Amino acid sequence: MPQKLSILIPAYNEAATIHLILDKVLAVNLIGGIQKEIIIVNDCSTDSTKASIEKYIASHPDSDIRLFNQELNRGKGAAIHKGIELATGDFIIVQDADLEYDPQEYTILLKPILDGFADVVFGSRFMGGNPHRVLFFWHTMGNKFLTLLSNIFSNLNLTDMETCYKLFKADLIKGLDLNEKRFGFEPEVTAKIARVPKVRIYEVGISYYGRTYEEGKKIGWKDGFRAIWCILKYGFSEKNEKSTSTSVKVSTKVQFLFFALPIIYGILSVCFLYHLKAIYASFPDGIYCYLISGIDIASGKFNVGLFEHPGATVEWLSGGILFFIHLFTNNGTIYESVLSIPEFYLKIFSIVVTTIFLFVVYQSGKLIYKNSGDVRLALFFQLIPVSAYLGIQNFVFLIPEGLIICILTYYSALLWVWTGDKGRADFWIFSLITALLITTKITCLPFIIVPFFFIRKFSVIIKYFFATVVFSGLLLFPIWNRLPEMFSWFYRLATHSGIYGLGKEQVVDVSSFGPNLVNIFSTELFFSFGYALITLGVIAGAVLKKWENSYFRLSLAFWIISSVQIVLTAKHFSFHYILVPQLLVIPSLFAIFRFLGIGFSNKVVFSSAFALCAFYLIYNNALSASIYNDGNRLYELSLTAKKYASFPKIITTSFEGSCYPESALHLGEAYGGKYFSPGHAYLRSHYPNTYFYSIQGDFFQFWDQTISSSEIIENHEKVLIYFLQKDEQTERNIISKIAAGRESLIKKIQLLEHNNSTGEDFYLLQVDTSLASHLYTVTERVNCDFEKKRSDNLAFVSSSPEFTFPNAESQSAEQHYSGNYSVKIPPGNYACCTSFTVNAGDALDIKVNNLSTENPVCLILSAADGKVFYKSSVNISKELSKGWKQINLKAEIPTGYPDKTVKFCLYNYGSSISYVDDLIFLISKK
Repeated sequence: MPQKLSILIPAYNEAATIHLILDKVLAVNLIGGIQKEIIIVNDCSTDSTKASIEKYIASHPDSDIRLFNQELNRGKGAAIHKGIELATGDFIIVQDADLEYDPQEYTILLKPILDGFADVVFGSRFMGGNPHRVLFFWHTMGNKFLTLLSNIFSNLNLTDMETCYKLFKADLIKGLDLNEKRFGFEPEVTAKIARVPKVRIYEVGISYYGRTYEEGKKIGWKDGFRAIWCILKYGFSEKNEKSTSTSVKVSTKVQFLFFALPIIYGILSVCFLYHLKAIYASFPDGIYCYLISGIDIASGKFNVGLFEHPGATVEWLSGGILFFIHLFTNNGTIYESVLSIPEFYLKIFSIVVTTIFLFVVYQSGKLIYKNSGDVRLALFFQLIPVSAYLGIQNFVFLIPEGLIICILTYYSALLWVWTGDKGRADFWIFSLITALLITTKITCLPFIIVPFFFIRKFSVIIKYFFATVVFSGLLLFPIWNRLPEMFSWFYRLATHSGIYGLGKEQVVDVSSFGPNLVNIFSTELFFSFGYALITLGVIAGAVLKKWENSYFRLSLAFWIISSVQIVLTAKHFSFHYILVPQLLVIPSLFAIFRFLGIGFSNKVVFSSAFALCAFYLIYNNALSASIYNDGNRLYELSLTAKKYASFPKIITTSFEGSCYPESALHLGEAYGGKYFSPGHAYLRSHYPNTYFYSIQGDFFQFWDQTISSSEIIENHEKVLIYFLQKDEQTERNIISKIAAGRESLIKKIQLLEHNNSTGEDFYLLQVDTSLASHLYTVTERVNCDFEKKRSDNLAFVSSSPEFTFPNAESQSAEQHYSGNYSVKIPPGNYACCTSFTVNAGDALDIKVNNLSTENPVCLILSAADGKVFYKSSVNISKELSKGWKQINLKAEIPTGYPDKTVKFCLYNYGSSISYVDDLIFLISKK
């Protein structure tokens, strides 16, 4: 009997072209005497498509053409599903109803199958020398990105996953359980075909006669996001449901049951965020660092500063969210948009991160149930996130702990499924998840051992390690420029005691290690009791020699990881480090119960155990969230702060959080080292009158620039001073430092508000600015245009009076603002280093012209011993011609300064050459 090709044509509003494509299909003569069967599925078209098809069929009675009309518009994927169901041929191909693909190329697609090489053939628009209409650049980039992402998950090397022309052996495609109703059909069928055992997939070059949206193209950007989702969804799904009998169908009733815990978690997160209200500035540690790093990623500037955790996954997520939101807000540049209203974006972060978390919880329960058919076991796995102390607080913010909760919840479910399937697992999924964990927090490094317990082939282990390195490298890309510092930080953690390696140069502080262990096991009952049971279970498994039992191997792997984490936490005690062992308690316990043969056949006992655990863990998290809200950094803009919002202010919180977002943004910059980004320049211009006082360092700052309190007083008639949780004596001392040497200028210091509940104090300092101009007179002016060298050619000579600046060999004729020469400063180099005589209380006003393709040079003024007390990195006083800028530094020699000498230099922090010209010193005395 001749073989037959079933040609499926989904059609929606294609009246203009349907008869033309049918003419082309009928005109094709297939090789090998293969017959054609044409099945058209009209997807409830609203134009005359149906009538056109019926007329065509009537006019071609000898052709094998069948029409099926959908009662509702269900989408292209649903139309294809119906066509597959109706097909009777040996081979099946999809043909779009437009004229983008040429049916004459069916023979090219059929040949690899008829020659006995292939089971599936993809027609690629991006390979071969066939005609290809030139259309949309971003569509092409989108297709290539989706193909790359699909290949990562399917382990194929396709060049065109989104192609319409996919030719299947009929029994192969009919054996798949296909779900996607719209354009998600393409990534879904690719993912599921790739998992068919021993399937042979080929690809051939085809022509492409694309059409524009005006000509009827229907796929849009929303379908692109759906395609990404489908690639991830079906990429992580391990089985093709029709080909296995172990998958349990999830009924609607059971699916609703798996929504119960996510709903509870959602309510808890909303309550927690409601108490926080709009002030994320009161919880600045981490959140604002990732916000600012995300801005750089979203703007395409991979110069991320935060690296310690290393937290790269959080930075990628932050950048992705910011980029997407900015597409719809468009309030200036992304720097201006985010930094002007950071609280708005942080609210969006909380919504997105919490939504991801709730979805992961739902999917984890569903995955366990589909594999085991046990509802209670699935619900227990959904308790994993709240088995972690402070779990609710962690997953509502953009911080590493929140992502670890999401990753480990689903990872535990995946491992359980693989364990139940006799250890079946894909090494690349191990690699991807391991890379995600390690690049989120380095303390997750022990997870790299997990494959040793499931993957038996040495060659696969090597592939796993290689893939882990590749995935980690891709994820760490934003912090490539900080990798040396990151490794240096890790080395310090390993060789020093104390939190963050800030203790003595010793691996372990024995005096604190023991008490830390006691603290770990006395803080959270569920974790302590669970770890004790896991330890006993592992010992029992070893005694019973359960080495070949996959559930024992799972529990052993988790016990090793938990033990290492506990030791690390006791070494550098910070309780949030114990997060991972807490999350592993539930899956570890059930693995032990399984290999020891401890069942829960008694539904009453199992249900009671679940109810007890659920109540304890949820209540514990709700209670901790309540305590956190009541007793920690929750500061809102008070009436006083709002009334004096336009006043210059000095914030003295030292990164503890405050009612002002500026202090949190300052922390984000300082912690992430973002002083040289466009965002930093915007912050300085957007908050021109916000100053900071560091209690630890005892100095005043205007963002990254150290300044004197005198400058603040002399430039503003009224200044608001903000204190947070400081005792009265500390506040008096700081106010005295602000007023030191300027007491004659100050009219009044008034306490505006004292808040007992938050420990906030607001003072108003009033200044008589009319006296400020009379305090100083310029006693010395030094000009140096770098034109004249000293007789020995080793230093520049100033004009009047004579003053020398070393490094004359840096003179360059390549660029100049005045005269014929300037000073050329290579990246990472100093220039014009010099010393000069001053007295305590003298004021300095230093200006220099600078030409740089990146960040301006930094002016540094230091004490004689080299300790920096003033610097200016991007304090641009004016824009000059031809790209030159004038950089300005104002400073005051501190009262009580013991030396008579200060040092000055120019430093190029950037990665490109910088030029300076026309250096001016104004030295003033009282």
